[in-house]
Amino acid sequence: MANLIVCLGTGKGTWTEVFKLVSQGPWEKIFIVTNEFGRDNAKIKDRRVEYILINPEEEMETIGLAIKEKLTGRVTGWEAGLNFVSGTGKEHMAVLLAVMTLGLPFRLVNIKNDMVNIL
Repeated sequence: MANLIVCLGTGKGTWTEVFKLVSQGPWEKIFIVTNEFGRDNAKIKDRRVEYILINPEEEMETIGLAIKEKLTGRVTGWEAGLNFVSGTGKEHMAVLLAVMTLGLPFRLVNIKNDMVNIL
């Protein structure tokens, strides 16, 4: 899996898993779907990270199309890892809409025993 696509919400206690996935995975590219608060406060210093900024007040379809536009032509490899531990259901649906519309194969990933776990 060459890419990680992960939501980063404003919910308390969900960022630790995102940080671990970013630092421990063998990712070539990491796409973090978040709002301005997440981008400004996460402070992830990794050259592989690209933030996809969304406005969570917009309709789910609008968010999904914006994510799709940002991912088009930028995802490499034969499948992507997705993680939805952080973020809202609306954000998760928007990411799924984008990934499925692009026809990207994906696997769900999480952290288990401090290691990347492919579900």
